[in-house]
Amino acid sequence: MLGELLLILIFQAASSTNIGLRCDMIPEGVTAPKCTEDFSRYKIDISGNPESYVPGEQYTVFLRAVEGQNNKFSHFIISVLNENPEKNIASDTSIGSLQLYGDALTKFSDTCQHAVVETDNQPKAEIQFLWVAPAKNSGCIKFKATVVESVDIWYSEDGDLSKILCEEAPDTDDTQPKILKNCCTCDEAKYEVTFEGLWSRNTHPKDFPTGSKITRFSDIIGASHTVNYSFWNYGDLASEGLQQLAELGNTRLLESELKAKSDHIRTIIKARGVSFPNITGKTFAVFRVDNKHHLMSIVSMIDPSPDWIVGVSGLELCMRNCSWIESKVFNLYPWDIGTDDGITYLSVNQPAAARQPIRKLKYDFPDDPRSPFYDPTGASMKPFARLKLTRQRLYEKSCDFSPNEDPDDSNSNCETTDWSPWSPCSVTCGRGVKYKQRRYKSEESKYICHKKLTERATCEAAQKYCPQIRRKEVEDPLCELGVWSPWSSCSATCGKGTKTRDRKFKNRYAAKRCGFGRTRQLILQQNLECWVEEKCSDYEEIEEGLDCAERPWTDWSPCSATCDKGFKERYKLSLKFTGHEAIYGPSRGKDNQDIEDDPCEKRIRETVECFERPCQKDTNKQPNVAVCSLPKDVGACKSNIDRWYFDTAKGRCEIFSFSGCEGNQNNFNTLELCQTLCTKYQRELIANSSQKHQTFDGSISGVISYNIQNDATTGNNNCGTIHLNSTIKYKNLNSISAYTDYMDKVDCVMSKWTDWTQCLPLDNDCGPGFKVKHRYVQVQARNGGAPCSKRLMKKKKCNLDCGK
Repeated sequence: MLGELLLILIFQAASSTNIGLRCDMIPEGVTAPKCTEDFSRYKIDISGNPESYVPGEQYTVFLRAVEGQNNKFSHFIISVLNENPEKNIASDTSIGSLQLYGDALTKFSDTCQHAVVETDNQPKAEIQFLWVAPAKNSGCIKFKATVVESVDIWYSEDGDLSKILCEEAPDTDDTQPKILKNCCTCDEAKYEVTFEGLWSRNTHPKDFPTGSKITRFSDIIGASHTVNYSFWNYGDLASEGLQQLAELGNTRLLESELKAKSDHIRTIIKARGVSFPNITGKTFAVFRVDNKHHLMSIVSMIDPSPDWIVGVSGLELCMRNCSWIESKVFNLYPWDIGTDDGITYLSVNQPAAARQPIRKLKYDFPDDPRSPFYDPTGASMKPFARLKLTRQRLYEKSCDFSPNEDPDDSNSNCETTDWSPWSPCSVTCGRGVKYKQRRYKSEESKYICHKKLTERATCEAAQKYCPQIRRKEVEDPLCELGVWSPWSSCSATCGKGTKTRDRKFKNRYAAKRCGFGRTRQLILQQNLECWVEEKCSDYEEIEEGLDCAERPWTDWSPCSATCDKGFKERYKLSLKFTGHEAIYGPSRGKDNQDIEDDPCEKRIRETVECFERPCQKDTNKQPNVAVCSLPKDVGACKSNIDRWYFDTAKGRCEIFSFSGCEGNQNNFNTLELCQTLCTKYQRELIANSSQKHQTFDGSISGVISYNIQNDATTGNNNCGTIHLNSTIKYKNLNSISAYTDYMDKVDCVMSKWTDWTQCLPLDNDCGPGFKVKHRYVQVQARNGGAPCSKRLMKKKKCNLDCGK
């Protein structure tokens, strides 16, 4: 009791004394020098405890009393400075920017630049504000604080009251991001990985295998996995499966090893290898990651070699800001897995007496002039291959759960405190982020335990919508919207219902780019209450207590028709009903038995009529004959509709299965329509064919069969053999020398490219389209002559004016 009374008297003394904080961090009005002992009572914390900052990233900065001590301060100042004094003078943005939460505890200093101070002299245990890190190449940022407990007790800049963060070094194509013990994102992601071979006689000329036709990268194998597992690692010993891959190119045993660790693996990654003559080609695979399986590893054998591989181990795809890397390019270099002592590409088998750790092959390892990588000048090696990872899709997952923690963390040495209350929302309007944290009870636990100590969730500020600001968001021309559709019919036949309308991006590829990451979200759909005057006499009351109305409606489906009249639907299920898992309502492939089982059956579906632009009925307008030259395009949907297209290779109309959407205009409902339009184009093809035949003075009666082996693939020397199955007659050729001349090597001759066609629309009569141009084979290659290019058509994008 006496202690509490003393504390009250101290704060009263502090409040009655005029204490001010100067920009040099020394408070005015104190009666004693700063305390140089026990300064660990207070500290500066930054959300995520980063060792460096990411330019442009947002962080929460805390000034707080150390947990477990009943310490409070009445006055404080936190100053944020660039370590380079010249940058502080030259720019107001050299430290980034500071933002306040608006919680009545903090304000910006009236006299000091980039400083936050108290608003009153009431005792406080913690304050916080937001810091947005500066742009690239801004240097190191220093945070320093002074806290005042009373006129004779104050602390300044010692210990954790001072903190320096420097810019995070950017990753290069040769460096891997740091591995995160915990990935804080909630969403899952799908990636495409592209493996591109670079190894060739030009890039790595020293001792390149003489029989270059045998060079290849074996089939690629890998996995997305947890931080607690790796099937190969730098400095580890190779497994039996990795040995079989590196020495024989066989992936079976390694795949079995991966499957045996399925509890650590999300996706096993497999792709075809690349080999001569396309060893510098590309191969592809897709895989998924989540907040538990956020690393990926991949390997491929270098063939020929003793036991050399290329690959990456434990590539981190999760970012510290709780999102997924959008794309990453990573160069691959050769590694020796330590199971064979061979030095050169074509060394005979020399099994190692004892397995050696996996090591990177470099100019000085192995330190032997026979090594194809040995270079006494120490020049850097060019990469053997390259990986490119591209994020294709995000899968939204709920943030209401915590990611699975390491089961080894359940012992008493890894005990933590309770979660702190959620922090205030990071914004004062709109949607932001909030955090809560906990700590290990033992300070040493953070070096051996891996529990999640920070939880993140989205939040909505008290002010739901942000006021309009003068700075206008830069409009992306790709995100231009079309006009609103007409309002639909009312969803109800009596009483209260809903009507809807929508609009679309003018560019159909804009949805992904323009739908996210904007300050002002674009509105694509509007709903409006409507009333039908007819009385609902047969309305059935919903049983009291059911929570039907609390389930949100899905968005309206797209209109079932692309022109004239169609219908839209939307769904919701009762909270207690689990018969449907799909977000967009019951599957159309099943009957509606599940619907009948729902106690809220009357509330789960609404249907309205929708009205699109009128269907074109002008049959006199004929497409341009150039559409007959377009390649067959089945489209991107899943229907199976019989259509006709003109096949330029066969010179006639052929039937194909159309998917129901997209595609191009070489697409006809009937054979007659195809033939009617493409007859002229067919005559041109025949004329060109006749012109090609006229290049020869002779005609051949009989049969010549060629048995041509590809020596590049098989190494067979019996290539180009000609068998004469009957007598050959020649017009205007009277000697065997004429026959010999005819059988001479003849190179392919191609025509010149035609001019570009006019712009052809993709779907509608205006907007995005494309142009094409063609060439044809005038003289076919014979007797081992230079072959013809397979590229007979070029295509480029264009745009049709919509007349606006």
